[in-house]
Formats: sequence, structure tokens, C-alpha cells
Amino acid sequence: MPIKNEIAHAVYSMLEALTVFRDRRDLTAPIHHAAAQFNDLLAGAQQSFAASPLVQQVEPLRAEDRLIVLVARLAVLKSAIDSELIRLNRGAALGREFRYWRHSSGKYYAVELRRGKLYAACGPVAFEDVDFRMLPHLPYETGEMLQWVDRRRREFTVYMGG
Repeated sequence: MPIKNEIAHAVYSMLEALTVFRDRRDLTAPIHHAAAQFNDLLAGAQQSFAASPLVQQVEPLRAEDRLIVLVARLAVLKSAIDSELIRLNRGAALGREFRYWRHSSGKYYAVELRRGKLYAACGPVAFEDVDFRMLPHLPYETGEMLQWVDRRRREFTVYMGG
């Protein structure tokens, strides 16, 4: 996750620099070239945190926007990144992983693993709906579906995309 951490650090640094010097600058001053710098940072954040709806909703800036708008958007972006990192780390703390498995029948199933063990399953999932960003949000089951997948585990291969 180095790219995510690099993006988060860049956002934090930019926000800290602006808030430290804000008392020396007019918050209604246009931001000019800082808009391009923010927009580059935002594009990197949106690419690195593609699964985060909060990061995706942050809008780019225009050169005529005011400094206060830049500070506000940076604060929103920082908050969105913080939320996503907490969510990702909570999953890591639980040892949660999500995968698509392809059954020998050609059907796809989503599985949730906890500490390497099969925990829940969802499927079948139509190939057109296979989207790795959606894996954590699918309606997993721990009942009959899970038991069926577990009994037929040898009939599955991990689907890596492609």
C-alpha cells in the first residue's frame, strides 16, 4: 500500500502547510497555480483510492477559486483518505481478504477469507458484474452458500482478472 500512503502523506503535508501559513495569507485570494497542484494530487488520490466513494466525490479546483476553497477541499480529501485507510486497516486487522473464484462450470463466486480461512461466499456472480472494487460490498452469506462452496472447493480456481 505504498502509493496510498504516499498520497495520504502528500495531502496531509499540503493541508498542514496551508493551515500553518493561513494567518499570513488572505483566505479570499485566488489560488492560481495551486489549483493544478491540488488537481494532480486529487487525481492521484482518486486513482489510488478507487474504491472510496468519498474520495471520488471530491471535485477539482479552478485557478479562480479562493484559498479558503482549497483549504476546505483539502480537509475533505484528508478526511476521505483517513476514512478509507481506517477501513482498509480494519480489514487487515481482521485478516479479511476478498477474492473471486471461478467454478469449473464457468460461474464466478465471491468469497471472503478471514485469516486465510473461508468465511463467507456470494454467488454466482455474472461475469459482467465481476468488479474487484465491489468485492467488500457484496451480499456474502455464511449459510448454505458457504457450505456449498466449501464442499466443492477443489472445483474452484482463484480468478485474478485479465
